[in-house]
This record gives sequence, structure tokens and C-alpha cells, in this order.
Amino acid sequence: MTGFLAILRKNRDLFLSDPKGLFLTFLMPVVIASLAGAAFSGMGGGEEGGNGESEARKVPLLVVDEDATPASRKLVDRLAKAKGIEVQVPEGGLAAARDAIRLGKRPAALVIPKGTGEALERGLFAAAFSGRKPKLALLVDPSRQMETGMLRGVLFQEVMAAAAGDLFSAEGGRRMMRTSLEDVEKAGDLLTEEKAQLREAFGLGLQFMERLGDAAPRVRGEGAPGGGPAGAGGMPQPFEIAEEAVTAGGRSNPFQGYSNFAHAFAGMGVMFLLFGVLDGGLLLIRERARGTLARIVASPTPASALLLGEAVWLVGMGVLQLAVMLAVAHLPFFGVRVQGSWAGLALIAVATSAAGAGFGLAIAAFFRTEKAAQGAAILVILVMSALGGSWWPLFITPKPMQDMASWTITKWAVGGLEGALWRGWSLAEIAPSAGILAGMAALLGGIAWARFKFE
Repeated sequence: MTGFLAILRKNRDLFLSDPKGLFLTFLMPVVIASLAGAAFSGMGGGEEGGNGESEARKVPLLVVDEDATPASRKLVDRLAKAKGIEVQVPEGGLAAARDAIRLGKRPAALVIPKGTGEALERGLFAAAFSGRKPKLALLVDPSRQMETGMLRGVLFQEVMAAAAGDLFSAEGGRRMMRTSLEDVEKAGDLLTEEKAQLREAFGLGLQFMERLGDAAPRVRGEGAPGGGPAGAGGMPQPFEIAEEAVTAGGRSNPFQGYSNFAHAFAGMGVMFLLFGVLDGGLLLIRERARGTLARIVASPTPASALLLGEAVWLVGMGVLQLAVMLAVAHLPFFGVRVQGSWAGLALIAVATSAAGAGFGLAIAAFFRTEKAAQGAAILVILVMSALGGSWWPLFITPKPMQDMASWTITKWAVGGLEGALWRGWSLAEIAPSAGILAGMAALLGGIAWARFKFE
């Protein structure tokens, strides 16, 4: 029994003497669970959700109204009042909307082409029988499928309601019946008996609407009868929505260049690059403990040269690590291709590696023991990866987390890599992300140099 208790005491003492073990056992699961819960809480919410995120979680929708008629403006007004979306009108029109989606700034844009207002005014049945349906275009970011899926549902309901709205007014009903009668007469694919039946039905409807007069506005509805979404119960759909994914592939092959692997390799590549440079920082701590650094410092070699040599080595290893990751992603099984600037890809890889090297050197400068440095650095890397988009897309997270992400290496690195891989960004479009990463590298490297110089 004495030996049994001695084993327990020994294991207890060893466990309590290991800060890294304590961190991984107790603190790490709490941190990761908290970040995951906070991230995915941004996917829901609303007025009934009670989490205060209803306004912040509205999905932005760019609207380009090329029709500019009263009916099309009425549709835009309906969308602006719809729950869950925020209508925005780009100043540069269609070209600006495409650029905003390609750059990842907005998830989708609705294009209302010329003739839409006239087609909507014809009403539900006229569009169904004439075949002249309004064709709207929905431009989407294919990496933001949850947001665009919600937008599809809202658009269907609101466009259907806009088309059906005039059905419950006297003037709208009369106009619909007249145009329906005209379309029946023009239809060449209907049998004589079918034309007669439709002519009689629409004629009776027109007589009813003319007798109804001004009584109809008192029963006007905002959508389809029964309070449900228009288009249900067999109601003909009087419009079409053509969806196009905006990527570097262009209109001929709209999904060219995008795949889930592109985000996965970019996100995981950045995270494991940070783990790689961490090993370099830990090696520096190890050399300090062994006295190697003291011997180098005692030599004519200045501390700045020592840090520069370490930094260049870490940058080179980081670039090599990303190159291997992207080479594997290029294999046919994964199918990831560089659709943007190759020079921009090289620039963002070097900038990411430089920021990572600065991070590794700063960790080495602030911690005296390898265990303490490793525990703290692992926590920082995992938090940056969760906040900055390495694990999941940024758009699903609440706005406060998105704001905090701007202070992480991962946000700018993953965004720049995705821009080069499938969004088709040019060198000039990648340069701002690379510049921010270079600034982070200079700041972290300067802190590390000041710390080592003080020692």
C-alpha cells in the first residue's frame, strides 16, 4: 500500500510541476470550447434569439437596379424592409458589385435587369402563360454558402410577393386580367378548347374586378393569400433567378478556381507555419539555456546580426513550408490552382513567413524556459487561428470576433492566400494584406531585438 501511495504522490508532483501539462489539461479545452461556441453563435440570432445580434447579423446584399422603374424600385424597397438582410447600392454599379464580391467584401449582389418592372406588373398568371418572366441575376461568393442560402429564400419570398401584390388591388387585378387575355390570344401552343376555357375564366375575372372597383384595396395583402410565402400550393413562379459564382474563373466557367480545399490549405498552412516558427523560437531558448547564445554574444558578432540570421532562417523555412503545402494542394485530387497573381502569391508567402518569424522571436525573447514559452505560444497560435479564419470562415463569426481578427496574423495571411489561389487577386490587391503582415513582422521583430539587446 505504501508503494501504491508513493506512485500516486510522484505522479501528482510531476503533473503539478509541469505548467504545459496543466495548461493542456485544463485551460486549453476551455479556451477552444469558448472560441468555438462564440464563433458559431454568429450564425444564428435575431430579434427572437435574445442575443442582441439581430442588427449585426444582417446579411449585406448589393442591389444593382438597371431597370429603374417604379416597380423595380418597389421591389428594392421591399428587400430593404425584409428581415435578415441589409440592402446596399454600390456606387459603381455592376462592375463595383462584382469587385466587392471577388475581393470578399460582400457575399452577394442582386442585379435587376431592364424590363423587370414591366414583367412584374403583368402579374403572376400573365408571366406564367406568356413565358415572359423577369430574369434576375444573383452574383454570389461561393465560399459563403450559408449566407447566400439565406438570401435565396428571402429573395424568392419578396420577389414573389412583389409580383403578386397587385393581384389584390382593383387596378392591378384589372391590368392582370387584360394582359392575361392578350397572352392567351397570342399563345400558339394552346388548343382551341384550352383557349376558350382560359378566355372565359379571365373574362369573368375581368368583369369581377371591374365591378369590385375600389373595394379591393381593403383586402390587399403583403404577400400571397393565407399569410404564407407566395408561390406555395402550386402557384406559378413568375420570375427566374440566374445564379453566378464570382471567382477568377469568369462567366464561362463560374466555379473554376474555387473549392473547399483552397480555404483548408490556406488556413491550415498558415496555422502550421506558426507552429513551425515556434519551434525556431524554442530552439533559441534552448541555446540560451545551454550557453550557446552567451558565447556568441561574447564574440564580435552583434545581437542584431544574431537575430537577423535567425529571422532569415525562419522566413526561409516558412516559405518552404507553404510551398510544399500548395504543391500538394495542386495535385489532381485536390485541384487547387493559382488563379491570381503568382508574384502576389510569393509576396504574401514571404510576408506571412516574416510575421511568423517575428512572432517566434518575440516568444523566445520574453520567456526564459522552453516549457513556459511553448504553453503560452500554443495558446496564442490557436486563438489567432480561431479568430483569423484558419478553422472556419470569418463571416460566420459575430462582429466583435471579426473586429478582433484584424489584430491577428492569420486573418491577413489566409485572406491574401485565398485571394491569390481562387479569387483572382492582382499583385496590387494582395499588397495591402502583405503590407500589414510586414508591419506586424517589423513590430514583433523590433520588440524581440530590444529585449535581446537589453539582456
